[in-house]
Amino acid sequence: MDPKNIERAALYTLIIILTAALIAGGAALVVHFSNSPGDQTDDTGQNTDRREPPATSPISDKATEPDEPKNTAGPYETDKGTEPETDAPVDPVRVMTYNEPKTMYALYNTNARESYTTDSVILGMFYMGDEVTVTGEADNGWYQVKFGTRTAYIRGDLLTDDKSKTESTIKVYTTPKTMYTTGNINLRKSYTTNSDILETIPEGTEVTVTGETDNNWYQVKYGDKEGFIKSDLLSDTKPSETTADAEG
Repeated sequence: MDPKNIERAALYTLIIILTAALIAGGAALVVHFSNSPGDQTDDTGQNTDRREPPATSPISDKATEPDEPKNTAGPYETDKGTEPETDAPVDPVRVMTYNEPKTMYALYNTNARESYTTDSVILGMFYMGDEVTVTGEADNGWYQVKFGTRTAYIRGDLLTDDKSKTESTIKVYTTPKTMYTTGNINLRKSYTTNSDILETIPEGTEVTVTGETDNNWYQVKYGDKEGFIKSDLLSDTKPSETTADAEG
């Protein structure tokens, strides 16, 4: 055989042996890595690694959820923020005016006020038994009334429809006493400013007081007439001479 052909054949054989060795080494590496833990798959291609986590790091169902927030709200904090709760706005008092006024009577000596609250200005007074013209009522229990030419208000529990409830008792003095008018004063038939006027007595006039009622009127004799005068219009001392309009 030609020496050149022998050399060529030997070279080919060497190449074949080296190639086979490389292929065998590569296959071994593939088998090694395919058998390593964490990369195993079943026939469906799913990862079949079933390794449990280390015993020192147990994982519960809620291990990855944050703790529930604690309620640190103060006594005035709400779900809508930290603004304190406030009372609902109060509706203003409404007044219903009657189509026709009605007559009621003062149960006591009663203040007529500028508005429907005890903090409002006192315009004057109705005395026990006085007739009161009621023109309406507020939804907070006060009555709207006429006081002279003005509109006033009186608490509902101080008026009544039954005049008999306003009858006053009269305490008759054992010994009459002398008093004086503090102005030109009306002597009335009864102990109410709505009763008939018997006479107007001039200021400083001496009158004989024979008794008093429990609603602050005096029972008075003047000449041949006997009637009633409001107690705040008489004085134990004779006033200085002045001119005044009729009162009472």
